[in-house]
Amino acid sequence: LSTNAFAADLGGNCCADLEERVAELEATTARKGNRKVSLTISGQVNRAIMYWNDGSNSNTYFGLDNTNSSTRIGFTGSATINSEWKAGFSIVIDVADKARTYTVSNNGGAEDANSQGPGGGPNGDHALRLRDANWWLQSERLGRLTVGRLTTSGAVAGIDLGGVQVVASSSPGLVGGGLLFRDAAGNAFANLNMNNATDGGAYPTTRGEGVKWTSPTIQGFVVSASIAEAADVEFYSTPGAGSTTGQNLGVDLKYAGEFNGVRVAFGIGYEQFRGNGDGVLNSPSTAPAGDLTSLKTTQWGASLALMHVPTGLFAQGDYLDSESTGLSFTGSRSASRWLIQAGVSRNWFGIGNTSIYGEYGRAENWLFSRDSTAALFSPLGGDKVSWWGLGVVQNVDAAAMELYLGYRNFNPTVPTQTTLKDIDVLTVGARIKF
Repeated sequence: LSTNAFAADLGGNCCADLEERVAELEATTARKGNRKVSLTISGQVNRAIMYWNDGSNSNTYFGLDNTNSSTRIGFTGSATINSEWKAGFSIVIDVADKARTYTVSNNGGAEDANSQGPGGGPNGDHALRLRDANWWLQSERLGRLTVGRLTTSGAVAGIDLGGVQVVASSSPGLVGGGLLFRDAAGNAFANLNMNNATDGGAYPTTRGEGVKWTSPTIQGFVVSASIAEAADVEFYSTPGAGSTTGQNLGVDLKYAGEFNGVRVAFGIGYEQFRGNGDGVLNSPSTAPAGDLTSLKTTQWGASLALMHVPTGLFAQGDYLDSESTGLSFTGSRSASRWLIQAGVSRNWFGIGNTSIYGEYGRAENWLFSRDSTAALFSPLGGDKVSWWGLGVVQNVDAAAMELYLGYRNFNPTVPTQTTLKDIDVLTVGARIKF
């Protein structure tokens, strides 16, 4: 018995359901503007619970944005022009949250008073802000030229082979920076928080509208240089009291390699910031007479990290030196900050590396170098904040996730003040990438 074979019927009603489904998918799917430039959407959510104790009071804030590595979303893409050249772009937006580990206070709650946007209180609406908005051209021989809003070159800090700085950044004020120290005798607030007494979250700036050149990688070395207008840099302890714009020049050199099972990474860089400020650090109402528009800050910083790959043992650290001139004082004033971290990072449980660490750091003379009126109690220098800490970061590779717990104890010393109480900060949270 034989049967006839028929070609598939591509007409009629047999494909109506399929065509309807395709149309539905097209209507609900995000599409690129063209097929010549790739588009990648990526980002992360990093939220934490932060407990603090200032020696007289304590509290816990829930669901804060961890400004060690903030919640953000990015759009990047590239296109091949020819065998030599590529072009691309980067747009990265983060959440300018009112409740951030950088700004929460022990004297006013979990709201960032500097944030703008509708809604009120810690749970009000939040705003978005640009980290990156730039395009680039790249040659394998000549490197990459980037134009737009970008991360500037400059003092290198926080090279992290141990994978712990999601909770233990080299800039100490990024978690707990808004917490005020207390007088040990009377428990009164000392009008001094960790942002005032440390580098203030990598002062003066790390991003701006500018131009940057990044070299090709040669034997593990990469050089970059940038010039940028650093807008809206805050100089005041009173939120919203005033700001300035200025020009940032920076250059840095970085290296990464591995020798006989030892991973090595280091970097060194220099930056110069010139501002046209309209006031002084503490308050415009206390500004002395004279021209304050010649504010200048120069910084250099270096970072080194080592890891023994077979055992997971690591040690890493960085040093930052900052010099300010052009406020109301004569000459220049220097400040410094350094941090050492050590521990072990191994995949003991089969789900991803577990990084256990301890650390010690110190920030010196930041009040002295940036306070033109002595209103922050440091006319002679010698102010410092030292801290020690420990913690653990558990990677969950299958979920591109890091669970973390970190503790830090901060001990302040200001020569013109009576003894100030320590502040303890405990941070628990997770970062998940996509």
